[in-house]
Amino acid sequence: LRATRQLEPIKPRLFPMQAFGWTYNKQRYPMDTHLGEVILLTRWATWCKSCKYDLIAKKKLARQVKVLPVAIVGVSHEPFRLVAKYHKNAPAPKIFPISLVDPRGSFARFLPGAAYPATTMIDLWGWIIAGKVGPGLWITPAYQALFAYLRQLAPLAWKSLPQQTKLCRP
Repeated sequence: LRATRQLEPIKPRLFPMQAFGWTYNKQRYPMDTHLGEVILLTRWATWCKSCKYDLIAKKKLARQVKVLPVAIVGVSHEPFRLVAKYHKNAPAPKIFPISLVDPRGSFARFLPGAAYPATTMIDLWGWIIAGKVGPGLWITPAYQALFAYLRQLAPLAWKSLPQQTKLCRP
């Protein structure tokens, strides 16, 4: 993690995968659908330009590591109507694949700092393993090495998770 020079290793703690968020169109979204995937949980805002550039880089990284499922989840603390309007008008590269609205800040305690963007990395088993404040250089050899390591662990995670868990296995 330190080799990325951006991700800050943290004392691992379990992310409550039984938690759920709300999509911008007010649909309940359970986080446990991502057990067995690496989750990049990111605080973003519709007005934040660096959030959009950070997202584009994360999408490129996810395409590069296609053997390992990566869930890119954006969490906004803005009102539903504002996020819905953004989704209606923004170009596809600047929209999170999974976009949640969290007006009460339920996910805030799992995200580092108070800046935008802020990203928490959750491993295949649901453990929070790193945090990043600000936009990242996600397309670097260090990140590719980190995801290659996580890819090696993936079969172990998939064997240890309950059968009823929905997994996006390659």
